[in-house]
Amino acid sequence: MRYTTVELPNQRYLPGESNFPPEGNFHSILSSLDSEFNDVEKFQKSETYKYGIDLYNNGFWWETHEVFEKVWLKINRTSQPALLIQSIILLAAIKIKVHQEKFSIIPNIKKCILTKLPHLPNRYMNLDISHLIEQVKDIQNKCDIQVQLLHS
Repeated sequence: MRYTTVELPNQRYLPGESNFPPEGNFHSILSSLDSEFNDVEKFQKSETYKYGIDLYNNGFWWETHEVFEKVWLKINRTSQPALLIQSIILLAAIKIKVHQEKFSIIPNIKKCILTKLPHLPNRYMNLDISHLIEQVKDIQNKCDIQVQLLHS
């Protein structure tokens, strides 16, 4: 399921497997962000947030990291939006590590996610956080987690 009509990249970047994408790939989606990310209500409805989720769910894990890192760098790092954004970035990292069959790092990334998500309300930014926590706990040597937005 897609949450935006913003075009996905032509090819995903996987470190060590594909060519590094050109700089500025996400400039248009990020250009309108400044007024959105400090207001949770606006941000959860923003194209940037939904596009980041689309990237993640469609296998563009490095690209998810690129988009959400730009957001994370601009917000209060201890805020609830920052905890969620960083958790999604870390989920994307797990997806890359599973793809690369680098399983030994996964428990550390999982632990990091599980120090962040419990600080969020059960329903936050149109996500079922308690369900996401349970899914993260179940990650072993595969990661089938999709980030499903709830209807407002």
